[in-house]
Amino acid sequence: AAVSHTREHQLAVGDVIAVYDLGGGTFDAALVRRTATRFELIGNPEGMDRLGGIDFDQAVLAHVDRALAGAVTAADRSDPATLPAQAALRVQCRRAKEALTGAADTTIPVALPALQAEVRLTRPELEAMVRPRLADTTRALERAVRSAGLTMDGVSRVLLVGSSSLMPLVGEVVQQATGRTAVLAAQPKLAIATGAALIGATQLAAPAPAAATASVTPSPPAAAAGWQAPVKVAPPEPAKPRRGHRRTAIAAAIGAAVGVAAVIGVVVLTGGDDTITTSAPSTTRSDPAASTTAAPTSPVVVALGDPALVPASLGAGGTGVVVVTTSGAVLQVSATGATPVLGADDITGAAFAAMSADGSLVVSAPSGVWEVRDGAATLVLDAAAAGMGATPGPVALDPTGNLYVADNANHRILRRGTDGSLSLVAGSGVVPLAGRADGDGQRGETIAVGTVAGLLIDRAGRLVFTDTAIPAVRAIDSAGITATLLGGDTGPAATAVGGLALNTDGTLLAALPAVGAVVRIGNDGTVTTIATAPGASGVAVTADGTLWLISGGQVTRSAL
Repeated sequence: AAVSHTREHQLAVGDVIAVYDLGGGTFDAALVRRTATRFELIGNPEGMDRLGGIDFDQAVLAHVDRALAGAVTAADRSDPATLPAQAALRVQCRRAKEALTGAADTTIPVALPALQAEVRLTRPELEAMVRPRLADTTRALERAVRSAGLTMDGVSRVLLVGSSSLMPLVGEVVQQATGRTAVLAAQPKLAIATGAALIGATQLAAPAPAAATASVTPSPPAAAAGWQAPVKVAPPEPAKPRRGHRRTAIAAAIGAAVGVAAVIGVVVLTGGDDTITTSAPSTTRSDPAASTTAAPTSPVVVALGDPALVPASLGAGGTGVVVVTTSGAVLQVSATGATPVLGADDITGAAFAAMSADGSLVVSAPSGVWEVRDGAATLVLDAAAAGMGATPGPVALDPTGNLYVADNANHRILRRGTDGSLSLVAGSGVVPLAGRADGDGQRGETIAVGTVAGLLIDRAGRLVFTDTAIPAVRAIDSAGITATLLGGDTGPAATAVGGLALNTDGTLLAALPAVGAVVRIGNDGTVTTIATAPGASGVAVTADGTLWLISGGQVTRSAL
């Protein structure tokens, strides 16, 4: 973000910028200082795991509900039209919030099965809802400043980035609280990505370091030209336990966006609380045992045909394994290679796929869920009609053909019955707190769901999914009751979770990308590491006992 900012604003050596990042679901703050050759991260980043645009959207929805005497929350959820209508209302609330960036007031249309209405919302009303939460962000920013041994007088300006920083009130509150000039990034949503791209371009353009000779003293790593390996920097003070693994994510994002004007380095800050530990198994959730068992055979890389294709997700079914690439192409893979099923333009934005027993596919995309049979694609779940967002999640099929899909934009999991009916299986629309797998013993519709990375129906009929926001592996049984199988605590799964697969013996396999492992979750709740694979994010198993993984940007196969 700082690098992107310097394209349009001159900074003097010694200037300190406070980066204020208010996005869709989280808030982060950090300080960077301009030196003669680079930017450096100073102090401890601060942040809030659940504060951003989604919370402001929820506040608008609550305003609408109050204006209609509770009609939104009281709507009959047994009516199949209620769920899509409520989802569509959430979209209208978000649009109203965005409209008030430039307008003084707006009207929110409400179209529930038993109620058609309009609710007026003014900018002062929205600001009254949001202002208390913005005060929390400025306090976090002040903590970041103090951790650097500075006062606000030592900060030259506050750089506002993130989509929610577009609200006029944000700059006003920050400027009043800090006494510093608040500068909105030219492209708040893209500031960090733009800065990272500039760093990458400079690294690619820089000449390789000259070879050292006996008469020349090599330059220290920080001053070497070209790409620099990540440098581990000890924080000035111990990381706060409440930040947990999120502290690394904050620092990595800031480190990816700060660099050198002429010579650029990458800084990754790692706190002591990010060490991976192992917890003993319990009756409700478990973590991998200390001893690990690698897959019995060495993994074999499966060629996708085109070197430009990068695998993003795996799906398995009756006749094999399918791969969805980052470009949206879908391929079926086998021991002999890959066969194209869909091109990148056939279903725009294809993200996840699952295979039915007869070999047909279901594919999720921003437009909805498509069935692919005999080379023809048919839309079977229209995202717009169902009130789904534009962030497609994993899909799954049960033995009777019912379809399940994660609507990651709205933090929920939906079920489409074979009769076309639509129902909510999991997700209250609220994002869970990091490290908190709350809701065990409750119905799935009442729990908080973050971003789903893996989804399947196991042999017991449970809906099992990985939630990257907690992170955890969770299950909802046939009675609709929630249980946490892995994570939600301090064990290895607390770092990250990825894809899911059903093993040949009916147990579950989960990919843990940050740990670089695949674990088996037994029917008795015990967890065992069965394979190690750097960055393992996708996992699938075929009936012949072959383990398929996405690891290191490649698809691999090995025998279990």
